[in-house]
Amino acid sequence: MRVLALVSLKGGSGKTTLAAHLAVQADESGAGPLVLMDTDTHGGLTDWWDARGDDRIDMAQTNLARLGADIDAFRRQGYRLAMIDTPPANPVVLQSALQNADLAVIPVRPGPQDLRAVGATIDICERAGKPIAFVINAAAAPQHRLDDVAAALAPFGTVMPNHLPHCAAMADAMAMGGTILEAAPDDAAARALPLLWDQLCQRAEKNFRRTVFSAGAPLGAPHPARLNAPAFGRRIAG
Repeated sequence: MRVLALVSLKGGSGKTTLAAHLAVQADESGAGPLVLMDTDTHGGLTDWWDARGDDRIDMAQTNLARLGADIDAFRRQGYRLAMIDTPPANPVVLQSALQNADLAVIPVRPGPQDLRAVGATIDICERAGKPIAFVINAAAAPQHRLDDVAAALAPFGTVMPNHLPHCAAMADAMAMGGTILEAAPDDAAARALPLLWDQLCQRAEKNFRRTVFSAGAPLGAPHPARLNAPAFGRRIAG
């Protein structure tokens, strides 16, 4: 099982929205079975999942004390992918998520405040020795500004070449337990997500020495049946 941690000490960077959308895209791409792990006490990702009512993607509400044990349990149960959503302004939880993760995914909005704030998150990732994949999120700025943001981030990790465009309809879709992939599949953000997911897989593949989510499983291969499938699918832990 591979573990991606969506991390940022800054609130409003889009971690929860990105986690939900990447999970749906990953499932559609055959990267499952997968589990979302919500470490934020506000439970925004859990609320989205409850509203969705879809048992294809499993959900775990977890905390600092249980995170490592939960990941070990999911690995034994045959999950191929776990995504950890982390709260803002909580470096202790962020550090714990990184300790258990293979790759840190940092969403960054293309504005000066986000760029100034991302340094503290990068420092924690570097101290944990984790590779970083930056996702430029809500990209509505002119291309030259997006290029400047990418250039500023590049020395510290891999900037995903496909940005996620700004899309006001994403918030409405999330509130209903959906994603822009379902609500407006022709929107630029919906079209960007499959390519963004592929790029994250390629970054993971490079880091994991050509193994993605399961030893010997080629990218995009149909996922196997879950081993020792647990009798849950609503609330796994919590």
